[in-house]
Amino acid sequence: MLAYYLLLGIPLFLSVTNSLSVTNELNIEHKIKNERKIILVFFFIFFFLLAFRSIDVGIDLPNYLYYFNHFGQNSWSYVFNHDEDVGYYLLNKIIYSLGGDFRFFLMFVAFITVLPFAIFYYKESENSLLTISLFVNVSIFTMFFSGLRQTIAFTIGILAFDCVRKKKKLAFLFWVFIACTMHRTAFLLLILYPVYYIKITKNTFKFLVPAMAI
Repeated sequence: MLAYYLLLGIPLFLSVTNSLSVTNELNIEHKIKNERKIILVFFFIFFFLLAFRSIDVGIDLPNYLYYFNHFGQNSWSYVFNHDEDVGYYLLNKIIYSLGGDFRFFLMFVAFITVLPFAIFYYKESENSLLTISLFVNVSIFTMFFSGLRQTIAFTIGILAFDCVRKKKKLAFLFWVFIACTMHRTAFLLLILYPVYYIKITKNTFKFLVPAMAI
């Protein structure tokens, strides 16, 4: 548990120190910059927890170890013949073929999944404690430690969301497609585009609430 205490305790200490250092309004901008640096510290520690965790952490990791060896040792054609999650199995095959072991695979997945979140929150967050508190209290935080396919898929969702905000429709569809090759449920990312641009009025609100409930 010490590692998790450090994951939350170090950013907490830095945030409190940063708040105490603000003595006037001229320091507000400096405070916000420091808050964003604290976000990076959190995700840096988070990366190391994921990269060097035991295979006993997360109920699915033994299965992913099996997938890694199974698809790594089989032929390329065998990998491409799978209809579902072929992108994830292909990633296993590539890492295995390059000489990487399962530990390296975990490190690689940790890097490509943590980095987009770190960059996104670094740019968007102005309150590190609030951001970190929300992040660790949603289900995706625990999923990072167990579901590799799901983690990669919803991390790609960050890239897809950026395309939505910039109105890059083709790039958005591309990233959704890549996410679907990692985990088939990623097609749900398609709702990002209409939901982001829908105009909330009294009439649409009447339909949105029941739709959200369903």
